[in-house]
Amino acid sequence: MKLVFMLFFGLTVSMVGTAQDTEITTDFIKKEISKGRSYVVAFLKEGPNRADLDSATVHTNQEAHLNHLFGLKNQGKLAIFGPFFAHDTLKGFCIFDTQDVAEVKSLLDADPHVQSGYLAYEILTWFGLPGDQLPE
Repeated sequence: MKLVFMLFFGLTVSMVGTAQDTEITTDFIKKEISKGRSYVVAFLKEGPNRADLDSATVHTNQEAHLNHLFGLKNQGKLAIFGPFFAHDTLKGFCIFDTQDVAEVKSLLDADPHVQSGYLAYEILTWFGLPGDQLPE
């Protein structure tokens, strides 16, 4: 059941960018799914030291955190990232262009907000279709 949901979700995300006149057939779906592969997703959560950090440290670390994320994007390691709004504990997410969970853990451990304990993370593998993108 989990695989079926992942496949359906991946296909649904990919359909956002397809032409509206594309006929959705079983063969079309199989072809699209066959293009898919695994990625690593990280959910950024409140860290254990979040309440203990002063605002100057948080501000300095925020700049370094964004430099770190945009650097990973420029290197082609991070496909999509962004914050969540108005959620109690989830603060953001990242989709990495890799299947290597250990590499993602290492990349996240180098983030200043993670190092300070302002953020923590949870890593999951995810099925997606290469070439999918957010609409402009």
